Amino acid sequence: MVPTTTSKRTKVVCSLKYQQVSSAIGTFGRRRSLPVFGDFNGDKLLDIAFQTDKQLGINPNSIGVYYGNDRTDYFTRHRTLVPDDNSYPLRVAVADFNCDSYQDIAVLTHYGQNTGIFIYDGFTRFQKQKTSFTRKDKFPSYFAVGDFNSDTLPDVAVSYNCSNFIDVFFGNGDGIVSDSKMFQIGDELVVDQIIVDDFNADGNLDIGFGKTGQRISLLVGDCQGNFKAQTAFQVRFSGPSAWTGVGDFNGDGFVDIINVDLNSTSQDVFLNV
Repeated sequence: MVPTTTSKRTKVVCSLKYQQVSSAIGTFGRRRSLPVFGDFNGDKLLDIAFQTDKQLGINPNSIGVYYGNDRTDYFTRHRTLVPDDNSYPLRVAVADFNCDSYQDIAVLTHYGQNTGIFIYDGFTRFQKQKTSFTRKDKFPSYFAVGDFNSDTLPDVAVSYNCSNFIDVFFGNGDGIVSDSKMFQIGDELVVDQIIVDDFNADGNLDIGFGKTGQRISLLVGDCQGNFKAQTAFQVRFSGPSAWTGVGDFNGDGFVDIINVDLNSTSQDVFLNV
């Protein structure tokens, strides 16, 4: 940790050095995407949304939304959101994209090459998706949501198959993300999910991602929509069989990183020191 002084106060900025702690966990299955949680209908109860599959008897090209209730049969009322036909939805995220205090659902589609945003109308349903296209010559693989330029509007960061850059699409506040910037990440390719958080505790959102060569790297943000690439550390697990997440695992107020091998019983926690 490095103290820095401003005209108003002294604050602590992380040095982005990580200490590895390993342990064993049980095995668990794989899905195309992890579920997301949010209060989609404003009843102060958590709801769940996820990419569906045939095993559930639901169109695998859709997003299932299950509303929570205060009974024991939680997540029973179901609604299906369908992106464009055969678009192959990959990832799901939650944010208030039109600034009406209701949480909306964003879907990244692989073959559709777009981000589809379903706006909740505040009453009973989601509106038809608003589509923002990514690159025509690339198939997107991961995305994450955050306010990268400090305008209070959700923006979207997107990575692509076999690409060494990340695009950031800036939100308009109406369910559309349009103007974009491309950020190079070096010679290696993005191979794991991208995660948004303030990794160096400077008050600005950063973007973390896994690269070929089993490295976790960062795009360090400046709160103005700009990023600088920085390699953080090596990991044991990467690619389709790996999962990476964040949390404050030792209670010091700084963002730590967990790296999990889905095909084994191993995990590594990297403490932000």
